[in-house]
Amino acid sequence: DATGLTPTASREQLADDELLAEVRESIGEQLRAWLMRTASAAPARFHRFLEIHALAVKGMALVDEQLFSAVLPFLRFETNHGLLTLPELQATTDVIHVTATTHEFRQVAAVAAAQGVAVVNGGYVHDAELVARFAESEPDVTVRPIGPGDLESHVRVVPDDRLRAVRDALDRARETLDRLDVDVELRTFAPASVPALYLDDPETERRRQRREVAEASDDTWAAILDSLDDGAPTRPSLLLNDANPTVTRVLGLSDPELAQVAVESLYVRALLMGHHRLRAPDLAVLDRSFLTLLDRAVGGAHD
Repeated sequence: DATGLTPTASREQLADDELLAEVRESIGEQLRAWLMRTASAAPARFHRFLEIHALAVKGMALVDEQLFSAVLPFLRFETNHGLLTLPELQATTDVIHVTATTHEFRQVAAVAAAQGVAVVNGGYVHDAELVARFAESEPDVTVRPIGPGDLESHVRVVPDDRLRAVRDALDRARETLDRLDVDVELRTFAPASVPALYLDDPETERRRQRREVAEASDDTWAAILDSLDDGAPTRPSLLLNDANPTVTRVLGLSDPELAQVAVESLYVRALLMGHHRLRAPDLAVLDRSFLTLLDRAVGGAHD
C-alpha cells in the first residue's frame, strides 16, 4: 500500500525508477528474513511452505549464501535412494553423482543404486547448480557427472565359455532386434531383478537425429549435416542381464518363435522402464509381443 510510487501514463504498471528499485530491495529483504526466521523457528511450517514454493526458494538460495545455509537442511532432491536432503546424502557417501537430465537419471538409477553409487537427478531446475554449490561449501564432498555411457564400468563381461554356450541364442536375439537398429549384448550386473537395460547416450541420440534430418532434407542441408557427421555408430544397445533368471530361461528356449517374442518383450520392457520414447516400430513390437504371449498363455491353459 504505497502513495509515493509513480504509475505509468496508462496506469497499468509502475515507473521503473530508483524508488521502485529501493522498494523491491526492501521487499526482498523482508522475504529473505521471513524465510530464514521460519526455517529456524518453525521447521514444520517451513516444510509446508516448501511443498508449494520449493522452486522459488532454490532459486533464491543460489544467489544468497546465508539463505543457502539456512534452507539447505530442508531442500529435498530426487536421488536413486529416494527423496533426500544433501546433508542426508552426504552422510552416506563422499561422492555424489549427478545426471544432466531426468531421462538419463531413469536409465542409470537402478544399476547405480545396486552398486552403492549415489545419484542425484540433475534434470530439475536449479538442482544441479545447488549440488555443485553444496560441494563448494563442503570440501569433503566430490560431485561427478554420470550418464548412460558410464554404466559400462558397473557391468561385468560374461565369461567366454558362457558366451559360447548361448551363442546361437544371442545371434537370434541380435537378428530379432537388428531390424529395429538395436545392438544386443550379454552382460552381468546388479540388481538381478532388472532383466535388460536400454542404453542410448545423448551424443549417440543427437548423432542419429542429425542423420534422420539429413535424409529428409534437400541436397544443400543434407551436405551441411553430412559435413558435421563424424561417422560414429548411432545404434543404441540392449544389455541382457545374465544374472536374471528370466533372461537365462529365454536364452535356453528351443522354440525360435517364442524366443523371438521373448526378446522383443524384454526390449520393450527396457524401453518402458527407462521412460524412452517409443517409435512406431517399437509400438508395433509391443502390441505383437503382448498379444502373442497372451495367446500362448491362454492356449497353454486351455490345453
